[in-house]
Amino acid sequence: MKRLQKYIVIFGTAMLCVGFSACSKQSDFDAKSYVKSSLDAEYHRKYADYANLMEISEEDVKKQVEEDFNERNLMVSDT
Repeated sequence: MKRLQKYIVIFGTAMLCVGFSACSKQSDFDAKSYVKSSLDAEYHRKYADYANLMEISEEDVKKQVEEDFNERNLMVSDT
């Protein structure tokens, strides 16, 4: 019985370590650049910085922004 409790404690401790490491803050994430580039893509149609930050092509960013815009328009027209 004590052996089982020992294994449960070890397993629980290992799971906590995995959980904490999975939820840790990304040290290389620059929130200011993310917000600026996403707003530039949305309002000024400047996709290069956002595409570089998200590691996708400018065409994909443009498509994503247009789809989001169309989706918002559908929600507004339905109300």
